[in-house]
Amino acid sequence: MEIVKMFSHPNAVNFTAEQMERMRAMYERDGKGSVEIGRIYGLAASSVVKRLRKMGVNIRKGGTRNRFSDEVCLRIASEKAEGYTIALLAARYECSTRKICYVLARARQIAMSQQARQ
Repeated sequence: MEIVKMFSHPNAVNFTAEQMERMRAMYERDGKGSVEIGRIYGLAASSVVKRLRKMGVNIRKGGTRNRFSDEVCLRIASEKAEGYTIALLAARYECSTRKICYVLARARQIAMSQQARQ
């Protein structure tokens, strides 16, 4: 198990090559944000971004992104209406509770848009 020393600071946390590749995969393939990855590894979001940049990863623009399709947003809203809690939905869809609140608001917009078309 080889430790990858990315920073020379004495308090810097070093990770194995496998852990670094997993961070890259979570960011690029799974679409997780630096905040979510930081929570998993006990790092600040800025530290995650620095590590990803050092690995040559193109960093996405911050802010809300459309991680969920319209169909998934409506499904989440339906599950919320059935009685699922926001915390349970966040765990189920592997995102923050705040993201679920945004998705629910987006689902309302989608539903209104669909009603207006009819």
